[in-house]
Amino acid sequence: ASDDFGLGVVAIQVLLGRAITLADIHSHDARVRDPNTERRGPTDPLFQKLSMPAKETVLGLIEADPRRRLTAARVMTGEWLRMWEVEFAGPVVHDVPDANALVG
Repeated sequence: ASDDFGLGVVAIQVLLGRAITLADIHSHDARVRDPNTERRGPTDPLFQKLSMPAKETVLGLIEADPRRRLTAARVMTGEWLRMWEVEFAGPVVHDVPDANALVG
């Protein structure tokens, strides 16, 4: 789950040309938790210009709750990459067991 979060942070840096700060992420979390506010994500003007599938993908990857966070496998089969007709060389693995479930 932390690798998926890191993928989201790197995706934002590539798309915006700069790194985001923890304040950007926390302000995003506050908007998501507020039922009276639309889920928009970071207020950076460049972020606002991204396509909706790109925003949804990136916001899903930086979701604070690891249980709700978008996985890399879902990104690979999601709308954002499908619209670019991205093809992958190998299979996409969807159900990777939780490392904690393998202990004990």
